[in-house]
Amino acid sequence: MNKIQLGLNIKQARKKLGLTQEELANKLNVSSNYISAIECGKKTPKLEMFFKIADVLNVNLDILASDLIKANRQNIIPNNNNYKISSLNENEYKLLKNTLDNLFEYFKNSKNKHT
Repeated sequence: MNKIQLGLNIKQARKKLGLTQEELANKLNVSSNYISAIECGKKTPKLEMFFKIADVLNVNLDILASDLIKANRQNIIPNNNNYKISSLNENEYKLLKNTLDNLFEYFKNSKNKHT
């Protein structure tokens, strides 16, 4: 994934909500320097933080990772070349994306119930 584009997407979503870097950092329990580094493309958030950022900014993951979805369509399972997103037609891709979104939501809700 392009770190710079990811950072710009996060920054745009943050600004759309009228949040400063410091306010976003407080909501995520991280430093504003960390948010700045992400937005500048110097750091990439770990997956769990990526989910938290999307949740706090009230956006879908695909909004933040739009360059990945639009441009790359990389392997779903990197070690198995039989499952390439690029081989799917548009309807199959949308079905797969919706399925993955539902799985992520299920895992998120399941995790919240156990904590």
